Amino acid sequence: MELYINTLKYFRLAIAEFTPTLKGLYSNTKDPLLKEELNDLLEIYDDIATKIDRYNLNYDDPNRFYDGEPDDIDFPIEKAMIEDLSCLSLRLLNSWKEKLTKLNNKKYLTEKNKEEKNKLEKLIWPLEAIAKSSSSVIGRCSKKGPLVFPGENTFAKENIEDNNLDIIMFPVSLLSKLPKDLSLLCNEFNFCYKNQKNNAGILLLRKILPFSIVRKFQIENKENEIKDSKGDYLETKSLLGNVEKLLSNKRIFKEISNSKILLDSSQHSYTLTVDYTDVQGVALNLRVFLDDIFNS
Repeated sequence: MELYINTLKYFRLAIAEFTPTLKGLYSNTKDPLLKEELNDLLEIYDDIATKIDRYNLNYDDPNRFYDGEPDDIDFPIEKAMIEDLSCLSLRLLNSWKEKLTKLNNKKYLTEKNKEEKNKLEKLIWPLEAIAKSSSSVIGRCSKKGPLVFPGENTFAKENIEDNNLDIIMFPVSLLSKLPKDLSLLCNEFNFCYKNQKNNAGILLLRKILPFSIVRKFQIENKENEIKDSKGDYLETKSLLGNVEKLLSNKRIFKEISNSKILLDSSQHSYTLTVDYTDVQGVALNLRVFLDDIFNS
């Protein structure tokens, strides 16, 4: 199949990025069928990487054509595997964003950190543009989302149950999409959620909801739509009414509106005892809400 050279570059970079992850999954599983499936995938990726390497491509700037490189290549690969590698490239984009967010949250950047930050910023925006383009093979797979490896969800669930992983509600891939001040609030909630500080967590969620809507309208240069005649911001209920038109489906609006009832009760009811499941339910709805309004 004929593929643009930059697409092959992203495929190759994604394979290099996640081969260690696949090897780790392979080493940790005791399921023989899953082990065979992971080994097959490792062999496939190794074969594809070897074929791409024959073209001696330059990966310094994957979106740039260097002297001696063709514009496109008739690459021997099936459609199903192209979709697989496209979703792997979407996962690569998320990985780069997560690394950049971690660097941005550092109190001090070393010279090495600064070089890495600069490199990531230059890598992210072209792949992000490709991922949003319906004319690219990677963009056409964007609705499928980043690739999940065989058995990966099972491992994650087992690790969470064994308390071997930090439990967070708002992942780095979401935080990287948010305005910095909103991201910091969500990260503060992650700490409360992990440590089961339920009252502090629910109060943060109550703040995050209206704050996120204000930031969204500011980004869209439509701030006047969420202010009253005196220039003050509308109450949360009215803010939700205004943001409804920006949501991808009515279910998100319904669920976040239901969550607002619990958020309000946590502040005004003196008989309500907020438990971990209350916080978790509201946070899940808010996570979906944030991902929807800041993904466009």
